[in-house]
Amino acid sequence: MTRVWRPAASPEAAQLATLLVEAGQPDDAVRVLTRLAYGVGDAGRKLKVDKLVDGRITFLRLHGDLDGGFPRDKLAEGLEGTIAVDVATVGAIDPAGAAAWRGLVQQITPMIDALYLIAVGPGFLDKLTRPDDLGPKGAVLSLTLPYACAACRTTTGQLLDVDEHHGLFVVAATPNRRCPTCQGPLVC
Repeated sequence: MTRVWRPAASPEAAQLATLLVEAGQPDDAVRVLTRLAYGVGDAGRKLKVDKLVDGRITFLRLHGDLDGGFPRDKLAEGLEGTIAVDVATVGAIDPAGAAAWRGLVQQITPMIDALYLIAVGPGFLDKLTRPDDLGPKGAVLSLTLPYACAACRTTTGQLLDVDEHHGLFVVAATPNRRCPTCQGPLVC
């Protein structure tokens, strides 16, 4: 099975990209999605969860803020096998939300084979990826880190595979990337 995960763009950006592809301009569609895949603003967003089950593999995508309203028990219902959680669009994480996440991980650990986090951004990485946060069956598969281009003054989220770049991450370095707009060097 091939896994391809990208940071989510806004629905408007996705709609515009679809129109550009239909008009025969796929390169412009990629530029739109790259430029408009920005993070969450300061305004609070209620958490929304998308769930897809395929046999013993469950894919979850979390959108919004992790707070005291995190539906831990509802999410845990029926989880088994391998769980992949896309956290690219998780915004703010308050202490109650972090505690609820840890509670979910503890609750599901006996019932699952593995828990994989995908597209982990800086906020989630900082607050919820320590061994206690992931449990004995948890692992981070990919990170989405912000890279800035000094030449065209843009910032984009770059999806990085943890296994591929592990050697760099252990020495607190990041892989070199080029700006999709001007091909200049990006800095993380």
